[in-house]
Amino acid sequence: MERKKKKAPKKVAKPIKKSAAKNLKQSINLLEQEIYAIDQIAIITTADLKGKITYANDNFCKISEYPLNELLGNDHRIVNSGNHSKEFFSEMWLTLKSGNAWRGQIQNRTKTGAFYWVDSYIVPLFDNEGTPYKFVSFRFDITAEKRAEEALEHEKIKNIHMGRLSAIGEMAGGIAHEINNPLTIISSLLSLIQRKLK
Repeated sequence: MERKKKKAPKKVAKPIKKSAAKNLKQSINLLEQEIYAIDQIAIITTADLKGKITYANDNFCKISEYPLNELLGNDHRIVNSGNHSKEFFSEMWLTLKSGNAWRGQIQNRTKTGAFYWVDSYIVPLFDNEGTPYKFVSFRFDITAEKRAEEALEHEKIKNIHMGRLSAIGEMAGGIAHEINNPLTIISSLLSLIQRKLK
């Protein structure tokens, strides 16, 4: 009796591998494009748990005026303007280390000493155990808006001051008028008395 030969199973692994590889390549390409787009509009850094900068994009180098090699390994105190209290940054670190994102406006200083403002979003990233292992910061330059606010506030203070000066002027005019009326009467009476004395 002759045995029938078993047919080998069809190999379908190659098309699946090719499809998975193609999907992976497309996903990587899409991710790279999204990162590029975000990089164009945001100031981005990553930092380790001690706050040491591990990555800075071109926008951060441009606004801070520091080259990348001077930023890497330093913490963000390199751009600290001194405008914010220690409590401000302590609260920020407390929020981040508890695993929550933090948002706030920060005034920084460039390498040449100019001030700039950023609206900051700092987000902790977590390892497989759910422990934060680094922080990603997204910042947006709001210097122009802050300068406009300062100019508006300065104009408001100037208008309040001018209003006060105007009120003081009106009050001084009223007082002068109130003093001049009796003085005119006194002057007239003195003239009359002088004539009678002569």
